[in-house]
Amino acid sequence: METKIPGALIRISLIIVRQPLLERSHGKGDLMLEPFSREKRNRTFLLLAAFVVFAIAAGVIGISDNAVGISLVLLAAASLVLAVAHPWSTSVQYRRLTVASAWGFVVGVIGIVVMRRRERGQRSAA
Repeated sequence: METKIPGALIRISLIIVRQPLLERSHGKGDLMLEPFSREKRNRTFLLLAAFVVFAIAAGVIGISDNAVGISLVLLAAASLVLAVAHPWSTSVQYRRLTVASAWGFVVGVIGIVVMRRRERGQRSAA
């Protein structure tokens, strides 16, 4: 059974993701390069280093039924998001991040459901 994603959903997702990339931030330059501006560079690299440390620690400890490992993965994800988002100054940028996250969650859930149905179909056919 093949699932098709409506074209309108794909177009909306592309607009949400692509628009901040093309936008200028208060005339200062490219929005995606703003975390690497001279004033914000140290904090950005500190947050990226925290991401690497947390991710490696979670990999070493393991995340399977391990509360400490799961907490380290969540801290790694949060520090990665903050590394990009910490220089933002308007609520519109955070709103776009929230909408993109919600769409990503929905697409992820649909993907999991489709994968499980395919697995069940393959098991019953075998």
